[in-house]
Order: sequence, then C-alpha cells, then structure tokens
Amino acid sequence: MQFTRKFEFDAAHTLSKNFGEKEAQFHGHRYRVDVTIEGSIKEGMVVNLSELKRNVQSEIIDVLDHNNLNNYIKLPSVENIAIWIWDKLRNKLSNLAEIRVYETPNHWVTYKGEGLLK
Repeated sequence: MQFTRKFEFDAAHTLSKNFGEKEAQFHGHRYRVDVTIEGSIKEGMVVNLSELKRNVQSEIIDVLDHNNLNNYIKLPSVENIAIWIWDKLRNKLSNLAEIRVYETPNHWVTYKGEGLLK
C-alpha cells in the first residue's frame, strides 16, 4: 500500500538562459512536494505520520522555504529539486517510494530514486 503526504514551500531560483529568457531571471514559485511511502500496514498505518512530517519539515521545508534554491542546488530545475529532496529523505524515511514536485499546478516531475543529480 502507498501513503502520500503533501507539503508546500515558497522559494526562488534562477536557471540558465538555455531554459529561456524568463527562467534566466530570478523568480519564485510555490512548490508542492508529495512524499509517498510504500509498505505494509503495521498497527493500522503504513507510516508514522508524525515521523514523516518531522523529517520533511527539518530536512526540506526548514531549509528551502523562502530561500534561494541556487544556494542549495547547482541547477535548481524541478527535476534536480526532486532528486535533491530524495537524497535528503532516503535515509530518514524507510520505504520511500516516490517524490513528486510541482513547480506550478500545471507541471511537475515524479522521481523514484533513479538517476543522478545533474
């Protein structure tokens, strides 16, 4: 069974001109991050929700919220943000199955632990 919890944070970044003139300017987004845990039900739950929230808050939200993503991620594309988040959470959350990062309500990436930060 899979359990998903949604989190949000506000942050800004700039990308290279290869992404377009608008993206090369410093700009911000309200990011949404869905963290999915996969496992069997133990004591009625797949995941301890308090533990999940505590880890995401300390490792992701407290670091990135109202910050410049370029200070933490070399090229903070939504793809690389998802990989960065995965890397921060993979040892904290057993059975981490998927990270989904929405840069806008109209586009997002889904990451399941494959690949390297680019």
